[in-house]
Amino acid sequence: MWRAEESKEAYEELKKKLMEGLRENEKIESILKALKLFNSRKDRIFKEVDDLEELREKIRRAKEEVIENLDEYIEKAVKKMEENLCKVYLAKDAEEARRIVRGIVGDAKLVVKSKSNACREIGIVDYLESQGIKVVETDLADRVVQLLGEEECHPVVPAIHISKEKWSEAFSKETGRDVPPDAQAITDASREGVRRAIMSAEVGITGANAIVAETGTIITVENEGNISLVSRVPPKHIVIAGINKIVPTLEDGLNIAEATTLFGTGQRFGAYVSFITGPSRTVDVGLETTIGLHGAQEVHVVLIDNGRRDAIRDGMKEMLYCLNCGSCLASCPIYMSIGEKYSCGYFGGIGLSFGAYIFGAQRAFVDGLGFCTDCGACSEKCPAKISSNDLVREIRRRAWERFGLLLPPHKKIRDAILETGNPFGEPPEKRGEWMKSN
Repeated sequence: MWRAEESKEAYEELKKKLMEGLRENEKIESILKALKLFNSRKDRIFKEVDDLEELREKIRRAKEEVIENLDEYIEKAVKKMEENLCKVYLAKDAEEARRIVRGIVGDAKLVVKSKSNACREIGIVDYLESQGIKVVETDLADRVVQLLGEEECHPVVPAIHISKEKWSEAFSKETGRDVPPDAQAITDASREGVRRAIMSAEVGITGANAIVAETGTIITVENEGNISLVSRVPPKHIVIAGINKIVPTLEDGLNIAEATTLFGTGQRFGAYVSFITGPSRTVDVGLETTIGLHGAQEVHVVLIDNGRRDAIRDGMKEMLYCLNCGSCLASCPIYMSIGEKYSCGYFGGIGLSFGAYIFGAQRAFVDGLGFCTDCGACSEKCPAKISSNDLVREIRRRAWERFGLLLPPHKKIRDAILETGNPFGEPPEKRGEWMKSN
């Protein structure tokens, strides 16, 4: 149980965090502008999708099926991926996942990486860099965040809070020439350094939008084309994904690929969707299989638990249906007020839920578990119909019961209700006095 003094200190930190977020007007305006654009795109594109609710139901059923029979589907997916000549590893936590990745990277000095929430979850970039290995982010937004030393602000568009002037500054410094604050000029400048890194890298790291149990296929969705290059040009390709990314069938994987872009950025489909079923190979020479023609010679898949089984055991399996599309953030009043400060490894209410199991309830509490208003707008926007507010409410209840984690104002209200029957702490005989003055 937390001592009262610890709760008070955590409360002061939370207030400080909240006030800092509320003062960042320029950043919040940028976030709101982006969310408004995404919402308008979604409103328009959803009208073109005849089976939208059916799609959401299919995704939820597929996720439920895997989580209800997790060991069976992990075994099936691992077997298929190994048959496809992938090397598969199961990591119980972030530390083990980092250790596995380090072993695969070996003597390599340059690693290129695509956008991946699972990679961020286990802190793989900082870890590899601490080992003297250079890691280059290849997603355009992740790259500018890396160059500026900023924090990511969104799971799909991490740099929505960064102005064109800052983008210009970052790539002018990297290229050694003046890059104007123009979107195309910035894009062209970023490509130079990223392409050089990809062509020189010995290892490429990606995440996965879905891993298909029936075929062992890894599915990735993107617009920029960097994931395709990262997964094919370097001789080693490492995939890092949570065990909840497994789906039963190829059709389920396609549904997730479609929903990720529909609900994430309001596109009908991503510009590129990759289906990776093992390393590059050919049977052209005497019908003998040889490996590594034009694509990766090795494909390594690191499946991480990192608290996910604990969530299932606690009856919180619904959080594992999340596609990390960020759709819930576009209607969350807390995220729209303080941006990336409403997070615990992952963003929003679902992020605080994840964080409670990945990093522990104490960190989730300090990161803003008490911020959720319980409005329920998130579930209306979720492709898997997750009730994130219900998850947060239940985690808050358990955090109080198990660890005594309760914000001082909430504790004051709770004690008042228990002692007097009302949140204001007024004795019964005084409750109606306010009516006498009117």
